[in-house]
Amino acid sequence: MSKAPQTFEEAFDLVAVDALAEAVRYQYVAHMYGFDPCQEEHLLDALPVMAWLRVRLWPGRGLRSWLRACFWERHPKTDAMWARLAGLALSALSVVDGKRPEESLTALRDLMASKQRDYSAANILDFGQVGCVVRANDKVRRLENLLTRRQAPRHESVRGSWADLTNYALIARMVRRGWFTLPLAEAGENGEAERSAA
Repeated sequence: MSKAPQTFEEAFDLVAVDALAEAVRYQYVAHMYGFDPCQEEHLLDALPVMAWLRVRLWPGRGLRSWLRACFWERHPKTDAMWARLAGLALSALSVVDGKRPEESLTALRDLMASKQRDYSAANILDFGQVGCVVRANDKVRRLENLLTRRQAPRHESVRGSWADLTNYALIARMVRRGWFTLPLAEAGENGEAERSAA
């Protein structure tokens, strides 16, 4: 059994392993079939995953809906779906960045830790996975609109949407494990977390 993470950054690295594997798999499939993973084909893969999460985690009206959502919040398949969504978004992000997925992931970890310093964990913990579903759904719908209409974004970049989608899915995985409130690693002089060479 692996050691439990001690810091927010260690927790991020642990939940990101499955997403990285998914991203590499999607890039391999994209290469084999000759499509661009950050275009519509890739987004079409994200839509059913997002729909699965919406249906199971977004409660409707009444006690039965809330109980069903509580069941799916703890269900093992839910974690796999979050990993798949993170992998899809990470794959597209790394193509947009022109980097390997693990390089994009390192930048995402630093971005998430930096934002955690600004926001704290409270904004996510107020709504848990349901809040992550709403935030991720916003990004998927935005990407769907921009990519299918082939219009340039007026505000946040497409790259930013893929990055946020990756991070929201990883945040949901951290929330599920109770790791989202772990302390941040100490920031160095340049603002980045100090990492010990182990």
